[in-house]
Amino acid sequence: MPSRIRLARQRAGLSMAALGEGLVSRAAIHLIENGKSKPSMGLLQTIVARTGKPIEYFIATNVTAQPRRVSSEVDVVDHLHAAERGLSRLLRQVGLTRAEREGGELLLLSLRQGIRFVSTVRLEKARAGRGDRHRNPARAANSA
Repeated sequence: MPSRIRLARQRAGLSMAALGEGLVSRAAIHLIENGKSKPSMGLLQTIVARTGKPIEYFIATNVTAQPRRVSSEVDVVDHLHAAERGLSRLLRQVGLTRAEREGGELLLLSLRQGIRFVSTVRLEKARAGRGDRHRNPARAANSA
């Protein structure tokens, strides 16, 4: 991540002072870019906003590897569950601001809704495959 922060900052035409302006010093950015310190989630969000790069650019573990294609709804649910567990661990960490914690809780809620959505789609596909698509009364009423 340190070299990515430096590269994104340079490509955005920002000085270290400008990147950290209002949050941290130029020296703090220097330490982060050299891997001697890690940015807080709040600072990372600011870096994302100021450089125009997506957050995945900074937190990806292996940028040269192609992402594995998700092969089914089961894989999607597994990935969503893994993200939910990881985010839950992150939210238990100390040092998060109230805004960071609230944002994380909203994201956690969205992940849980995503799990329910994909599970529902999977169930509907299974029902359609068995020919009993109208077992859900609300769907039967809407399709009549």
